[in-house]
Amino acid sequence: MGRAGAHFSITVRLNPAIRAAIATIEENAWLPDPLPAGGLGRRRGRFVSDAEIAEVRYTAFTARRKAEQVTGRLLARRVRRLNPACVPQGQGELFAVYWYYAAFTDSPLNSWRPRRPTAATRSSNRSSPT
Repeated sequence: MGRAGAHFSITVRLNPAIRAAIATIEENAWLPDPLPAGGLGRRRGRFVSDAEIAEVRYTAFTARRKAEQVTGRLLARRVRRLNPACVPQGQGELFAVYWYYAAFTDSPLNSWRPRRPTAATRSSNRSSPT
């Protein structure tokens, strides 16, 4: 938590340090994404529902002084890359290939768990007439 008592959550680029951290996640640590019924994949424009999520402890800004380093949770989401055009008919995949997405947070909340909107949040998101 920061000096002002606020937490942060940001998406991060998949640079080599982030990829290395994701690679340390054990296979049995990946859990099915709790989003109901999946969603539309941004890259392929097709329906995906086989996403998995996991998290690992991560320290950012390790090239800086200790006082400037930030330790938190790296939240990773992977989606199996499905491209049947690349696999000859009758041949199964040799190994799974995934798209990865990541976010970094210092929040103690399980922010990767979706929350259903309640009547209170729906009404607070509406703009009031002026």
